[in-house]
Parts: sequence; C-alpha cells; structure tokens
Amino acid sequence: MVAADPDGAMPATVVDVVLARVQRLRPIERAALEQLSVVPSGVELPPARALLEDVEVLAEPERLGLLEVHPGAAAVRHELARRAVEGALPAGLPMQHNARVLAALLDQPDPDLARVVHHAVAAHGLLPLRTRARRRLVEVGNGDR
Repeated sequence: MVAADPDGAMPATVVDVVLARVQRLRPIERAALEQLSVVPSGVELPPARALLEDVEVLAEPERLGLLEVHPGAAAVRHELARRAVEGALPAGLPMQHNARVLAALLDQPDPDLARVVHHAVAAHGLLPLRTRARRRLVEVGNGDR
C-alpha cells in the first residue's frame, strides 16, 4: 500500500490528479495548503492561525477535497495528497515550512514533544530554531519530574 510506505514512490496518476486540483487554487490558498502539507498529523487551529494569514483561506482547498477542516484542526485530507503536495515543493520550501511549524509549536504551552522533534529535524540547518527546540524540550522534560 502506497500510503503505508512514506518512502515509497508516489503513483504519477495520483500526483497529477492532486496537483491539478492544487492549480485551481488562488496563490494564497495554495500557500496555505503547502504550509499544512509538511504536517502529517494536521494542525490544531491555534497554531494554524499562527502559520496562516487567515484560516478562511482553507475554505476552497476544503471544497476541492484537498483539506479537512474541523472545529479544532485542519489537515490535508489524504496522506497521498499530502505527500503529493509536499513532494512538489521546491527543495528549500519544506525546511522553511517546518521551521514555521516548529516555531508555532514552541509557542504552545505544552507542545507535543514528538512533533517538536519531527519538525526540528525536518527544518534541517535552521539552527536558531533547533536550539530553541532543544531548550524547550529540556524545559518540558524538567517540568515532568
């Protein structure tokens, strides 16, 4: 199963269908979808508001079946669609998007540590955020004792 293998090749037909829908979006809607594509589990609305200029830009991607928006969170509707969108991004853009997600997570009072680590690693060489993430992980870890 393609969705179960995150490192597996994406079928070209799936990528083509997803990207055809993405091309129907306005630039601001496409940018929002691209930002959310780096978050496999979806984004709760407080961090989503920090990541996006306006969560209302999610309406058209939702209408086209690319996103699911619930009262508490937004996520790319299918893992295959998420991977197609993320895979179509220029090489440096996922690092920037992950850095923004990491910053939004670190601003939360009790961030999910696994998500912090995931996005810190995916942000690659963005050292200031990785250092901030490391400090935040230590703070959270010391608070659990």
